[in-house]
Amino acid sequence: MASVATRVPTFCHREKLLGIESRLNSLFYERESIAHGITCGLISRNHLFMLGLPGVAKTELAESLTTCIFGARFQFVQFNKDTKSENLFGPLDLAELKAGRYVHRTELTLADAHIWNLDEIWKGNIAITNKLLRPLNERRFQNGTQELSLPLEFAVLTSNELPEDMTEQQAIWDRCSIRYVALPIRDPRNFQAMLRSRIEKRRGGGISLNSVLTLDELHAAQADIVWVDAEPIIDRLTDIWRAMSALKIYVSARKYNTAVAVMQAAAWLDGRSVCDTQDFEMLIPILWDRAEQIPQIRKAIMEISDPTSAEAQDARDKAADVFEKTRQTYAQYGKTDRNKVTAQGTESMAKLEAEVARLEKTIRFCNHAGKNVNVMQEYLREVEAWKEEVMRVCLLGKAPTMM
Repeated sequence: MASVATRVPTFCHREKLLGIESRLNSLFYERESIAHGITCGLISRNHLFMLGLPGVAKTELAESLTTCIFGARFQFVQFNKDTKSENLFGPLDLAELKAGRYVHRTELTLADAHIWNLDEIWKGNIAITNKLLRPLNERRFQNGTQELSLPLEFAVLTSNELPEDMTEQQAIWDRCSIRYVALPIRDPRNFQAMLRSRIEKRRGGGISLNSVLTLDELHAAQADIVWVDAEPIIDRLTDIWRAMSALKIYVSARKYNTAVAVMQAAAWLDGRSVCDTQDFEMLIPILWDRAEQIPQIRKAIMEISDPTSAEAQDARDKAADVFEKTRQTYAQYGKTDRNKVTAQGTESMAKLEAEVARLEKTIRFCNHAGKNVNVMQEYLREVEAWKEEVMRVCLLGKAPTMM
């Protein structure tokens, strides 16, 4: 039987949440998809995982989110093999310990915070990460004989790497509902803009008061998104479920339920009271378990949900092939045959310019149709960076930075 929403969302405080996303984008360049995922995760109450090299601002993203929410407290924990429960929930109360009871003093700990950043989560031992399962999932923590209701709104889990074997950590991995790979900045213009934004931040440039969200306003938005009608996407989502099965990519029922909530959040942020296939973009960071699955999942989703998105993906993939061929030519002949490098560079520039034109045309079409183009803009940025590298290295003879 179809599930029919009994009322429509009011979109209360939507502009403030869009302001948070805009603020994150102004501070963190080439992070549009992650900023959107953070906002969707915040209002759907689903936690987010970021994989990336040191220095790509994973922790700073989480901390900056906290500054956008009036009254929110932030707590950072960096895990290692010696991390204990006291590092998470505070020292044991000595008076209680003498009486034979294990009670944490939870002030200024995870138990007291609204936004968590759990850094290098996989370096913690299994016993300690298992202590986080119920707090992350149910927002509850057993402290001695007292069960605490946690103020946790949103957790960002971060790591420089993934374990080769996730079997032991599968339970905590399953709590990472939305998953992103954070890459270093690719576009030199964005690198320069990032440096300038940090200078401005150090000078005291802060968030304007009218874009600060209160916790009560956040709770109202969280309650509002459930009234976004998800019924129109159920059939297509079933097609994606079949496609994942055909690809032998296991996705739990829990994750599909999470996906619906996150897509409701995406539609709500877009000002729509009904989900549609453009919200399937949010499935990509939800369904993967291993990073190498991402291209397969993206292709399957785009083929089912949106031919224009599939066109953008195809343009990006062809450009990647061109850049890889150029990189291999440079690696083989860069020091011995400049003519071959130049000839390959000339050929590659023409092909990359053609893919840039395809992407720009697709983005214009989608903008006109009112579709979200965040991922397509990331593709365009990536291909333009490849084109600039080919020009610099193969045609101008400069030292490579990406090849």
